[in-house]
Amino acid sequence: MSHPPRTVGDALSNRGGGKTATPKMIRRRYTEQQFRDAVADPDTKTMADLCRALGIVPRGANYETVRRFAAKIELELPQRVGRRPNPFDDLEASLVREAIASSTSIAATLRFLDVSDRETPRRLLKAFIREHGVDVTHWTGQGWARGQRRPPRVPLDSMLVSGRRVSGTSIRRRLIAEGVRNHRCEDCLLTDWRGAPIPPAADHVNGDSWDNRLENLSNYQCACTVETFSRLPSTTSRRLLSRLKREAQPRDGITLTRYQSVDALQNALAASVFNKTNAPKKAAGRALGTLVELVTFYMVRDWGLESSLAIERGLPEYGNADIKHNVEFTLHPARANDAVRRHRPERSLTCREMLLSFAEQGIEFNRDGLRPLASLSGRTKLRHACVFAEDDGSFWVSYITGNADEFEIAELKDEPYAMLECKRVGVEEGQKKGPQTIEKAKQGAYVARSVSGLQRIPLKDGSVAALVEEADGTLSTHDDYYGFLQDAIDSGDLQALQNVILTVGVVSNHGNWFTAEEHNKEMRVLAQSYDWLLFLTDSGLAEFIVDVLQGEQEHFEATRRAFVASFGRLGGATQFTKVIIDKAADQELTDYFASEQPWSRWFNVITPDEPIQKLRDDLLQLKSVHDQAWEAT
Repeated sequence: MSHPPRTVGDALSNRGGGKTATPKMIRRRYTEQQFRDAVADPDTKTMADLCRALGIVPRGANYETVRRFAAKIELELPQRVGRRPNPFDDLEASLVREAIASSTSIAATLRFLDVSDRETPRRLLKAFIREHGVDVTHWTGQGWARGQRRPPRVPLDSMLVSGRRVSGTSIRRRLIAEGVRNHRCEDCLLTDWRGAPIPPAADHVNGDSWDNRLENLSNYQCACTVETFSRLPSTTSRRLLSRLKREAQPRDGITLTRYQSVDALQNALAASVFNKTNAPKKAAGRALGTLVELVTFYMVRDWGLESSLAIERGLPEYGNADIKHNVEFTLHPARANDAVRRHRPERSLTCREMLLSFAEQGIEFNRDGLRPLASLSGRTKLRHACVFAEDDGSFWVSYITGNADEFEIAELKDEPYAMLECKRVGVEEGQKKGPQTIEKAKQGAYVARSVSGLQRIPLKDGSVAALVEEADGTLSTHDDYYGFLQDAIDSGDLQALQNVILTVGVVSNHGNWFTAEEHNKEMRVLAQSYDWLLFLTDSGLAEFIVDVLQGEQEHFEATRRAFVASFGRLGGATQFTKVIIDKAADQELTDYFASEQPWSRWFNVITPDEPIQKLRDDLLQLKSVHDQAWEAT
C-alpha cells in the first residue's frame, strides 16, 4: 500500500525530479545537565559540534535555539563556540612570534606553523600581529621581490601628463609617497578624518580624466566632501558638484557659481541630482520652479504674514464666483489667532490631536466644518498653512513656526486682500522661441486682471487710470492707477480697499529668456497686469542652490537631504515643496532667511518703481487694516 508523499523531497523523488527525500528529523530533547556536559566537552569546538553532541541538525534555526537555551539557563557559551575554528587557538603565542621572527612573509610564516595558506589564516595572522604588536619590519614582501624595495617602474613625471589614462589610486599613492601632496584637503584644510589621515584625491579640475597634469589635479574631494554628497546617485555627480564649487568666484562678498545662464544651471542639476530620472532636464526645470515658490513662501514668513496665508486655494474671479483660479499664495484677513500647546507632542498632529489640544486648554471649537483627514505634521514632515476646518465665509488654518511643542491657528476670511503668483517661463537654450512662453504670460496676466475689483484703464498717453467698484457698489475712476492704490493703502481707507486685491507676480528666468534690464514681450505683458512684479534674479537663485543645496555646511544637511529625496527619486517621498516639507529642513531654511535677509539682493522690482521693502510695508498695512475690520465684525 503506497502512502502519499509527506514532504516536498518525497514528492520530487516520486516524480523523478532527481532529488532525494529530506529525512524527517526526530524532535530531540535534552536536559540542562546534558547541555552543560556537551558545552564542556573539549571536542566541542564549534556550534555545529555542539548541535551534533545534542543530537540535532547543525543549521541556522537550531543554532539560535541553542543560544536561547544557553541564555535561559544562564550559561555563557565559550568563545570558540559559534565561530569557525581558529588555527591559532592551539598554538602558543611564543611559537607564533618565533615563526614571524624567522620568516620574511606571511606565506613563510604559515608554512613554518604548518597552517594552510588560505584567506582566513592570513586574515587571522594579521589580526594576531595587530593585537600583539609584533614587529614585521623585517618582512620583505612577496617572494619575487627577493627582499628588495624596488623603485616604481613608471616615473611620476611620466604619469603627470595630459593624454595618458592613469588610475586615480595610483596617482594618489605616488603623490603622497614622493611628498608632492600630503594628507590635507585643500577645501576644509582638515588633515585627519575620524582618527585616520584624510585620503587624498586626484580630482580633475577640467573634468578630463586623461589630463593628469599636476595643476589639473585638485585635492578638494576629500573624505569630508565625499560624505557630504554620498547620497547623490553616482561618483560622476559628486565630481560635478565639486567642480561647480571650484568654478565659484566672489561677488559682493557672496560666493556664486559662474553660470552663463539659468539654462546652464538647469543642465548642471540635470547631470547631478536628476541623472537617474527619465527626463533629467525636465525634472531639473520642475525643481527650479519649486525653488522659486519656496523662496517666495519664506519671504512671506519672514515678513510676518504667515498667519494670513493660504496656499493653492481657489481664487474666484471678481463678480464671477463660479470660475476660480489656483494661485500659489493668497493673504486673507485673520482673526482668533492663538498659540495652542500640543496635547501629545510626540504624536502626529492630526485633526483629532488638534481637538484634544483644544479641549485640554479649554478652547471651544465647532466641529461641523472639520476636515477629519487634515494633518499638520507627521513624524518627520509638516504642512504649511494646513486648512483643517471650513466655516460659512471663512476657514481655519494651522501652522508651526519654530516651537515643536505648540502650533498656531487662525480663522481666515474667504475674500483675500492680496495674492502672490509664481511664474517661470521662457525660451530654453538653443531655441528662438517657446510656444508656451507667451501663453503662460497671458495666463498670469488674465488671472491678475480678473480677480480684483480694481481695474486698469490704459490711456493714449501711456498712463494708466483706475476704475474701481467701491463698497457701496458705486463706480469711481481715478486718473492715476498707482497713485490711487498707494494713497488708499497708506491712508488705510477701507472703503476704497473693500474690493481690491493687491496682485503680486514673482517671475524667474528660464533659459535665456530675459533679464531685469532687458524686457521682452512676455515681461511687458506681466508688468502691465500685476500691481507688483518681482524678478528673482539668476544670481539669487544660483546663490541659494550653491550655498544651501550644494554647500557643505552641516546646518543645511537636512535641507540637502530633503531636496535630493524629493526630486532625485532616490527612494523618498515629497518633502521639499511649499506645501509639505521636512521639519528639520523647514527650521534650517527659516533660520537661513531670517539671518540673510536676501530679498533686496535677490529680487529686482520691475513694477512699480519702488524698493521691495515698500511691498512688505504695503502688505503689512493691508493686513492691519483688514484684520482690524474683520475682528470688529
